[in-house]
Order: sequence, then C-alpha cells, then structure tokens
Amino acid sequence: IGAIGMTQIKTIESSAQRMYDENMVLTGTVAQLNQDFLDMRIALIYGMFNKFSRGNDVSAMPEDMKRRDEAGLKLVDMVDKLTIDPEQRKVFDGFKPDLVAYLAGRDKLIKATIAGNQEEVVGILVSLTPLGKKLTADLEKMTDLNDQLAKKALASNQAVSARANWIMGIVTFLGILLALGFGFGLNQVITKPLNRVIAGLSDGAEQISAASSQVSASSQHLAESTSESAASLEETSSSLEELSSMTKQNADNADQ
Repeated sequence: IGAIGMTQIKTIESSAQRMYDENMVLTGTVAQLNQDFLDMRIALIYGMFNKFSRGNDVSAMPEDMKRRDEAGLKLVDMVDKLTIDPEQRKVFDGFKPDLVAYLAGRDKLIKATIAGNQEEVVGILVSLTPLGKKLTADLEKMTDLNDQLAKKALASNQAVSARANWIMGIVTFLGILLALGFGFGLNQVITKPLNRVIAGLSDGAEQISAASSQVSASSQHLAESTSESAASLEETSSSLEELSSMTKQNADNADQ
C-alpha cells in the first residue's frame, strides 16, 4: 500500500514541478518580456518627444536602448528554452524574426531622431507601429496558451490524485480482506486444535467422574455388606453364648 501511495505521490509531485516549470516560470518570463518591450517603445516615443517638441539632446538614446536590449534578449533566450508546447513554439518562432525586424527599424528611427529628420522618423514610425502591435499580440497569445496549459496540467493532477485515492481505497479494502482471511486461517490453525484438546479434557473429566461414581457405589455396597456380616456375626456370637449357657446349666444339673 505504501509503495503504491508513494508512486502516485511522486507522479503528482513530478507533474506539479513540470507545471511550475512549464507554466509559472514561462508565464512570468513572457510577462516580463512583454513589459520590457512596452517600456522600450515608451522610451522610444519619449525620446522623439524630447527631440522634436522640446529640442533636447537625445544622443544617449542608443546607449539606453543597448542596455534594454541586453536585458530583453536574455528574456527571449529564457522563453526559447522554456517553450515546449507545439502551438506556443509556433507563435514564438514567428515572434523572433519579427522582433529582429522591429529592432532594426527602431535603430534607424533612433538615428533619424538624433539627426533631427522628422519626416524620416514619422515614416519609420508608421511602418513599425503594426509590427510592434503584432509582437505584443504574440506575447499575449503565448500567455493565453500558457494559461490553457496550466488548466490542463491542473486537471491532469486532479485526475492523478483521484486515481491515487481510488487505488488506495481498493488496496486498503483488499488489505482488510487479507487481514480477515489471515485471522480466519489463524482461527483454523490454533483455535480448533485447542477446542479438540478442551473437548478431550472434558471427556476425560466425565470418565473420571463416572469411575468415581462407580467406586463410590462399590464402596457403599461393600459397607452395606460389611454391616450385614457384622450383624450376622453378632447373631452367631449371641447364639453361641446362649448355647454355652445352656451347656453349663445342663452340666450343673448333671452334677446334682
């Protein structure tokens, strides 16, 4: 029972760990990547605003974007390693080339912004906007698919748990039957011989009691016979005494 229970528990634990690795970690990584991508787009728009609306120096934009790219590409690599589901993999495989194309267009936009070429910036921004929206939609779709996988994994865990409970119930029932069978066998092996011994002792006691009764009856008969013999002896002794008296009287009469 313990071995079966441990096997089922191990299955649940493995499934739970797999669900955590494939769903929770992946969901968090995709969410962080989506947030970083959104922050990068906001920083890009803010840089253009500073240049064309305020006339500020935006020469630090490339360095800022490089720092953002390093963090973002690490997240992309993590998502690439964690993505196992075929449907998610299909979405992510389409996301990666689109991201490369977006970053290339973004770098051109930054150069045009620093140069102050507003018309070129607007043209590049118009072409990048749909691609940026698609990238965001792909990340959101991956999150939705991951939620669906998490629900399936949860249902699978619940099924494993229910199966484990069912197996444990059956095995426990069989264990009870086995215990009852063992008890019955023990009764057959030990109790019956004891009963035979007790029955034999009872028969012996009855026989001894019967023999004692017979001895008692014989003793009583012997006592009665002894009493009768004593009475006969007393009568004989009395007769002899009378005869002796008569004989003596006759002798005395003869002397006279």
